[in-house]
Amino acid sequence: MLEKRLENYLESKNRIYDNDSILYQGIRNTKMLDGTYKKLHLVNFTVSISNQQFDSNIGYFATFDINTEELFEIIGPQSYEKIG
Repeated sequence: MLEKRLENYLESKNRIYDNDSILYQGIRNTKMLDGTYKKLHLVNFTVSISNQQFDSNIGYFATFDINTEELFEIIGPQSYEKIG
């Protein structure tokens, strides 16, 4: 269910991602920027950055609030997007 929510969000924002790469990983107790901790669902996905055979994908992950299951943030190698 969270995988579908992430897919819908990415498509609504015209974000490119690898088909079939969205995968639920579980719940993580994540340290926030203010030093507090928050339990969040973790969903991974990949984005292709070139047509090379090796090292052509980059991993991203999205987190969802454990209580509301609303999209909270998307984090990549050099990016951070706070949504909720």
